Amino acid sequence: MEQKVILILTKEVAVYEVFRNTLHENFGNSVQFRSNHYPPVNMNEVDLILSSGPKKAFRDIIEQLNDRIPYIQANRSIDFYKLEKLLEVKSNTKCLLVSNDTETALESVTLLQRLGFEHLKLIAFAPDMDKPPQLDEISVVITHGLQHLVPKGMHRIIDLGDRSLDLSTIFEISTMLKLSLDKTHLFTMDYFRNFVRIGRRLSASIQSERLLNKQLEIVLDAAHEGIIWVDYNGIVTVFNKEATSILGISNEDAIGKYYSDVVRDLDIEEVMLKKIEIPRQIIHVHGLQILITKTPIVLDNVFSGAVITFQDVSHVQRMEQEIRKKKTESGLTIKYTFDSIIGISEEIEKLKKTAKKLAKSDYTILISGESGTGKEIFAQAIHEHSSRRKGPFVAVNFAGITQSLAESELFGYEEGAFTGARSGGSTGLFELAQNGTIFLDEIGDAPLNIQAAILRVLQEKQVKRVGGNKVIPVDVRVIAATNKDLAQMIEKGTFREDLFYRLNQLPLEILPLRKGRKTSLILSTTS
Repeated sequence: MEQKVILILTKEVAVYEVFRNTLHENFGNSVQFRSNHYPPVNMNEVDLILSSGPKKAFRDIIEQLNDRIPYIQANRSIDFYKLEKLLEVKSNTKCLLVSNDTETALESVTLLQRLGFEHLKLIAFAPDMDKPPQLDEISVVITHGLQHLVPKGMHRIIDLGDRSLDLSTIFEISTMLKLSLDKTHLFTMDYFRNFVRIGRRLSASIQSERLLNKQLEIVLDAAHEGIIWVDYNGIVTVFNKEATSILGISNEDAIGKYYSDVVRDLDIEEVMLKKIEIPRQIIHVHGLQILITKTPIVLDNVFSGAVITFQDVSHVQRMEQEIRKKKTESGLTIKYTFDSIIGISEEIEKLKKTAKKLAKSDYTILISGESGTGKEIFAQAIHEHSSRRKGPFVAVNFAGITQSLAESELFGYEEGAFTGARSGGSTGLFELAQNGTIFLDEIGDAPLNIQAAILRVLQEKQVKRVGGNKVIPVDVRVIAATNKDLAQMIEKGTFREDLFYRLNQLPLEILPLRKGRKTSLILSTTS
């Protein structure tokens, strides 16, 4: 597997090292790393840019970067283990939270408050602040590995260490670079274990156990799988709504009971005795097929109980069937593959061989050829032969389509965006093609403003619905086709040159039949 290269932009070398180590733990040798701290960096080999802060913080670097490279600003989390240092700080203590820029300092304050440290008076501080806060009565300074930025005269400093990557950012990176998440369950297990430990101490220190449990209950009830938590004595302490829905046992009848009195059929005794993870088993309970995982919780080398997660297999299957049905109803499937194209000439065989090579890449393809030469057939075949074959294939033909209709069809619209807009709005074709292929047929007929909008999507990998403000990320491969001479249209000013070069990364020309007497393209009747 080809290694992906990630350029990590940080203000501090230590933060780069934390990011690098976290990503290496999750993705192993499938990624390489570059840093603004260790120039020079060959931008031609970079597949993704990951920054620790806003773009303006790296303006001198960002302005030099290639627009083709995806960009992510990292969401960051705090090491729960180090949060225990804050538990010794008394309520209403004024604490200065020091960071290297204002936005990060304010974000850190908000994160600590949401984690339950609202009993502390947290005050953001950064060297770039126009009006720094008064330091009177500040008795504690909190920072994330930036003690050198702490104002002079401050004696009690709690260093929580550099903030690592949040799980959401790791998932986003894996999606963009198509990397495996085989090791991420270890990361989430560590996160969950630390959350349990700090949650217990925090609730005791600020006497808010009831509130903390309520918040945890809300989170667990929002999960789309059954979750049961059994403590080390075998007593059920968590039984979420999905567990009730699947097993038909109420929360009141489960909490506080010994597990074998409540859910004997789940064989929880296995994980309680072995104290090792029992991964992904299918068992039969009350006529249902259940996909179940049993995980022991070990805190400080002490067994503290087990978490049981499970799903109704039939429910998962119904969801998959519904998705397939909707794809079929929406026409988001293909009819033709390369096997459907039966060539009786050397030219056709060469064309198919070239198209198969192009299918293996994820770059945009521009298919040129006269009407009737089978451009959409080849587009469908390329999609089916690509790594996106399990995703949707969405086609749009610009011949005869109006400018306003093209915009709403491609990008969707929000409710009330225009007169006659459907209640609830509508999803655009780029959104429908997520993780698949969109085929832009007769692209030469697209109006200039639509050409500009398509160019933005190709550059930024995101769309905005008509009448909406929300930016929606899209991961779509683009195949375009035309029967026109786009070079002549560029000279006349009716087609954008920059869009042409974006679309023509991989050109494919289909010759008309008259160019060679023996050239013939036949569709298999069994396709």
